[in-house]
Parts: sequence; C-alpha cells; structure tokens
Amino acid sequence: MKTSELKGALLDYWVAKAEGMDPQVEWLMPTWNFTWRATTPRGTFTSSGTRFSSDWAIGGPIIERESISITPSSSGWSALWPERRNEAEGPTPLIAAMRAFVASKFGEDVVDASTPLVEEIRKA
Repeated sequence: MKTSELKGALLDYWVAKAEGMDPQVEWLMPTWNFTWRATTPRGTFTSSGTRFSSDWAIGGPIIERESISITPSSSGWSALWPERRNEAEGPTPLIAAMRAFVASKFGEDVVDASTPLVEEIRKA
C-alpha cells in the first residue's frame, strides 16, 4: 500500500511502528482499536486508543521532534521532513505530517499494510 494513501487507523498503526511500538489489534464492539506497546529501559509502555493522525496532543510532539514543516497546498496540506526529504500530502496537517513521518521510516510503500488489521478484524 502506498504511504500516501494511509489514513485513519492504518496510518496510526504505521506511525506506531515508526515510533518503535508494537501495535496490537483489539476488537471492541462495534469497532476495533489498537493497543500500542513500547519496550524501553524502564519497562513496557502500553497505551490504548492512540490517534497520532487526529490528536494534536499525540501527533504534535512527533512533528516538533522531527522538525516536520507543514504548509497549505492546493490539495489540502503538505508536510516535509527535511532530514530525509520526504514530502507528503493530506487533507489535514496531522495526516500530511504523519504520512511524511511514515515515509521517512518505511519508504513510499508499506508492505502488506492492511494484512494484520484485516486478518484480526475477520477473526472477530
């Protein structure tokens, strides 16, 4: 799947992976959600319902830390990660920035992006 097409929970899934977390899918009727796990020297951090691409309190610190620049564009918003020259578009500043961040870590395509999600959703 193209990084430029990621949105919603799939985009959040790949941002979590880019952050070094281990996203696990949970089925919560009537929708599904993620639990994020990150192992640090201090232990394992677990968070539920993290929405990097729609919550500024969560996605904003990534934008600041990575020095991602965001500007309006003709199609919505454009985000540029200058360190690796990754640029992405999106309908919102956060979506554009998170797409640029994911592209900086995994490239223009993410392999089998939907497989873990689709398989877990089908099992439920």
